[in-house]
Amino acid sequence: MATTNIRTPRDAELAAARFLRALGYSDAQVTNIGPDGGVDVRGHRLVAQVKCQMKQFGRPELQQLKGIAAVEDSDAAFFSLNGFSPLAMSWADSAEIALFSFDYSSNVIPVNEIARRWTSRLRGVEELESAEALIDRGVFLAGRGEFGEAGECYRRAASLGDSGAMNQLGCMHYKLNELADAERWFRLGAHRGSESAMCNLALILLSNGSIEEAEYWYREAAGKGNVEAMYNLGVVLSDGGAVPEAKHWYQKAALSGQVEAMNNLGVLLSGENETNEAERWYRRAASCGHAPAMKNLGSMFLHRGDDAQAACWYRRSAELGHVSSMYLLGSLLEDSGDIGEAEEWFLKAANLGDAAAMHSLSVISRMHGRLSEAATWAERAVHSGDEESCILIGSILRESGNSVDAESWLRRAINSGDEDGVASLILGNILSERGECDEAVAVLNNSVKMGNVGAMISLGCIFGESGDTATAEYWFLEAADHGHPNAIELLSTFMS
Repeated sequence: MATTNIRTPRDAELAAARFLRALGYSDAQVTNIGPDGGVDVRGHRLVAQVKCQMKQFGRPELQQLKGIAAVEDSDAAFFSLNGFSPLAMSWADSAEIALFSFDYSSNVIPVNEIARRWTSRLRGVEELESAEALIDRGVFLAGRGEFGEAGECYRRAASLGDSGAMNQLGCMHYKLNELADAERWFRLGAHRGSESAMCNLALILLSNGSIEEAEYWYREAAGKGNVEAMYNLGVVLSDGGAVPEAKHWYQKAALSGQVEAMNNLGVLLSGENETNEAERWYRRAASCGHAPAMKNLGSMFLHRGDDAQAACWYRRSAELGHVSSMYLLGSLLEDSGDIGEAEEWFLKAANLGDAAAMHSLSVISRMHGRLSEAATWAERAVHSGDEESCILIGSILRESGNSVDAESWLRRAINSGDEDGVASLILGNILSERGECDEAVAVLNNSVKMGNVGAMISLGCIFGESGDTATAEYWFLEAADHGHPNAIELLSTFMS
């Protein structure tokens, strides 16, 4: 959904101006970028300072703002991301400065009594001058969780024909999980020309499986120059197999600075073996701090055999919190023999839900003899969606002497497919050791059908130990023909 999240100091200034307009300072606007003389927002008889630094502000900054306000005979407001010192708050009360804190979601909180008096104006205003002021007031109220009053502001603005208000109503209903009402308002806003409403309507339509209509609305918004719509249209087209047109829209969005589009364009180009052009777009996205693009650069270098560069890009991506990059970096480190650091990265990825990393931690734990820990990680991998780890649990439990539970996990693996026959091989050996040779032979035959040479050896041993040397010879020779290095030597032990 379209949001008012704060990403830059300018976003914070715009949010403060919007908030002050909602309080009745209808002409409040941000000052020009650059030296501002200590004022970020101005209006008629209003000056305000907005600070995004992660520190508490003290009295000197407030005194500077009060000096400007006194000269201009204006009200003064100070907005801080991280609050104010106790001394500053005490001084602000005597100096009649309204203090507000805010968060990255544009929620504004009055800090002192003067600020609370200002915000009380919201409840006393009967009429507002414009749809824009109504929307500003609605955004403020919604940020405080007062959705009923916010909705009333939006509806009044919508009744004036404002498409942005219709979009805001859609967003509010969406957040409340009232999807039918959200779609209705997005549709009204889209038909009135709101690009945000078009994109939000398309998002709901996609979730409902209405792909063609979603594509239509993305096209409408993209045609108006909406960069996010260009990117999302590229996603829809790419998913539908229309790669050439998807590339076109990704490129338009990428040239307008849309980072995800840069990365996705690189993916499509890489798939067409245009690796140099793909690398160029990956690098542009990576230079913007895009972790998936860094991961894709790492994979590109890995494919070229440049493990050092691959590790460098995987590490940069992993340090930004990209989970699969943590796993890939761990795998490279493991292959290079740095098991300690590999385990650290696997652990980070596993704690963020990566099943492959859990599997790798199980393997490393088993290698170091920590069988209980190994079984725990393998079981977590299964619960996270990695059914292949059922085989790993089975083999670990067998190694621990718990063949009963091992059998249960191995049968689950077999029922899930057992493509290479490994689960059937291990289960067949467990059954053979328990003397259940008929079932063991049946299970091992299934493993052989999947091309498992080890199962041929196990069958040879079962028949050799039962005295059926002819059948044993057949299986050992089959294993030898399939490249098993010890098949002939094992055959000789039964034939001598």
